[in-house]
Parts: sequence; C-alpha cells; structure tokens
Amino acid sequence: AALAPEAAPLEFAALYGAMAVEKQWPTRVAALERAAHLCVAAPKQAAAILPALIPELTPCLWDTKKEVAAAAKAAVTAAFGLSGNRDVEPVIPKLVSAAVRPKEVPEAVHALAATTFVQSVDSPTLATVVPLLSRALGERGAGAVALKRQTALIICNMSKLVDDARDAAPFLPKLLPGLVKLADEMSDPEARDVCERSVALMQRLEAKIAAMASADAVKDAVEAALADKLKGGDATALAYAKGVCGALAARRSFVSSEWAKGTNFSGAAGAAAAAAAARRARAG
Repeated sequence: AALAPEAAPLEFAALYGAMAVEKQWPTRVAALERAAHLCVAAPKQAAAILPALIPELTPCLWDTKKEVAAAAKAAVTAAFGLSGNRDVEPVIPKLVSAAVRPKEVPEAVHALAATTFVQSVDSPTLATVVPLLSRALGERGAGAVALKRQTALIICNMSKLVDDARDAAPFLPKLLPGLVKLADEMSDPEARDVCERSVALMQRLEAKIAAMASADAVKDAVEAALADKLKGGDATALAYAKGVCGALAARRSFVSSEWAKGTNFSGAAGAAAAAAAARRARAG
C-alpha cells in the first residue's frame, strides 16, 4: 500500500541519501523524480519541510550529468511552487533560473525588490527566497554594493511580515551574520541604515525564538509520549509513528484525524492524543 501523505517527510529523508553524488546517476534521477512527485502528491507535508528539502535538491542542479541536472531543476521548480505566497509566485521562474545559473542572481534580486510584500511570510516562503538572498549578500565585484543594499531592504521588508518567529529560525544563521558584517562595512549612510534596520528586525525575531521551546524539545516530548503509549510494540512501527507525528508537530497541525493515522496500526487508541497533548504542553 502507498504511504499516507503524512509520511512524506520520512520518504524525503530516505531520498536525500539516494541523491548523493556518490550514487549512480540513474539512482539520483529516480530520487529527484520521486521528490518532485511528492511535492505534488503531498503538498502540505512537502511545503513544511522546504527548509530541509531545498538545500538537498540545489547541489544537483549543477551536476555534470545532464539527466541529473534536468531532474533536479524539475524537482526544485516543484518545491519552489509550494511557497504559497502570492507576492513571490510571479518571481519563482527567476528564482529557479538564478539557482541554476548564479550569474542571474542580480536579475532575480531586482525582480524580488520590485515586489510589494503584503502577505504574511512563513517558512515555505523563506525557504524559497533565502538561498537567493544569502548568495546576493556574498556577491563581489561591480554593482555588489547596490545589490547588497537591495538585498538588505528585501530582508527588512520580509522580516516585518513574519507572524511566527519560529518560521524564521532555520534562516537566521544564513542571513544575520552576513547582514551584521555588511552593516559594519557599508560606507554609504543610507545603505548602512537599511542594513542596521534589517539586523534589528532579525535580532528581534531571534529573541522571540530564544523564548520559545526548541524544535528538538518539542520533538522529544512527542516521542516520549508515543514511546510510553506504544511501549512493547514493534520498533519499526514506533519509529514510523514518531516520524509521522514529529512531522505534524513541526508544522503545528492539530487535526486529530491526521495524528490518529500516524498511530492507528498500533492498537493504542490514546497514542495520537497523548502525543498531540505533549506537543501542545511543550510548545504552546
């Protein structure tokens, strides 16, 4: 039988190893094609793990084997299409193109800078745009200063629209050090002001995150509740339940029927409820 959509994060995790450069190219192509399919078959679940998925797909874009590169582009396009942000959607073709051809980074940044951001910015949106912004902060040569100022302004505008600081957690280490360095180095007062405002907004998000339970703490609470309810059961089944319920916890989903599907094979009717309660108690 096919795995439930909620098991998609577990399947993605298995596919990452098959995408590795040391694998035979047909294996890598198959893994990339499956990843693209899962983005269509399980869009909610795939969108929730874009911060992990996109960094796994991106290196394959530059593979010397054209079949791998083509499959990677199709998978990245499918993944970027899950951003769910109407403001970003028109720019997605340029984001994909810049990921494939880094020389197109300035053009993609200009397109993003021309975007008026009004919709809330969440984890899938950030997963889609942060690779471009991170690369732009490291640009050198002619026009780099103006490009970095534009990038800092985009980060500033998007940071204001992050409703849940936890969505920004995976991306702060990728952007904040570069912004701090840029604010120190900028000689142009206007550009430095933009960088400093961006740094201040991101540090505010960082402080909010520090006051919340960590993702690892939430994961541990969910797994402990499941282990208690399913003790004595099959180890493989328990690992599957932990994976599915852990993925639900990560995307802050509390639909009881979805949690029940993760443990309905176990015969322990209270397992899903206990795990969901543990998640709520630990993270709020």
